Amino acid sequence: MTWSYSRLSAYETCPYRFCLKYLYGCEEKPKFFSQYGEFIHQIHQLVFNSKLQKRYAAQYYVRHFMERVTERAPSQQVFLSYFRGGLTYFENMPEFEGSPLGIEKEFRFEIDGFPFIGYADYLTKSDGIILFDHKARALKPRSNRKKPTALDQELDRYFRQLYLYSIPIKAEYGEYPKKLVFNCYRAGYFIEEPFDIKKLDAAKSWAVSMIYTILSAQNWPPSIEAFRCQNLCGVEDDCSYFDLL
Repeated sequence: MTWSYSRLSAYETCPYRFCLKYLYGCEEKPKFFSQYGEFIHQIHQLVFNSKLQKRYAAQYYVRHFMERVTERAPSQQVFLSYFRGGLTYFENMPEFEGSPLGIEKEFRFEIDGFPFIGYADYLTKSDGIILFDHKARALKPRSNRKKPTALDQELDRYFRQLYLYSIPIKAEYGEYPKKLVFNCYRAGYFIEEPFDIKKLDAAKSWAVSMIYTILSAQNWPPSIEAFRCQNLCGVEDDCSYFDLL
């Protein structure tokens, strides 16, 4: 198996879903949130590749939204929140520091001999490499409290992905990123942190530990949670537990 951050996270979230998707090859049905995220990424690609002028990004977003985001949102309130959030973002699309190095750049690399694949949303160069990742989730900036909060810990979990991508960045460009940035586009702000080699080591340890956990797994228990199962997981047609919700 070629590993990835998303595969390891899938097992961490629900081993049964991991089994259905990655071992049995069950196809995932599209969901509102996944379609929305893919659409936002596509518009970023068009702008960064100079195929769409930034001043027309909002117009493109409105014109193509209903043809690209076809699945039902959990509620009308959620739909409006996401639609308006994307529109506001593209009406005032921010500047991204640095000159482009890579857009949706594919990386293939290894961690302790295990093959990995990943896709960096946006890489730029400005007195050092900057790695951007677009997030629909409104992550909270770090609290800087002496004892990390639950939201700080959530942020660290998301940063694992960017730290893993820093491995092939170092191999290709000869240096680690100088900073890692989440573009929380619906919330309208960036969350950026300087690169920390200790956090890279922690991310690598987490990844290898997860792989050995998966390789030694004998059972694939479900993690049943109504909102996630109904709105984020797409293997419901093959899930033996979905009817229990």
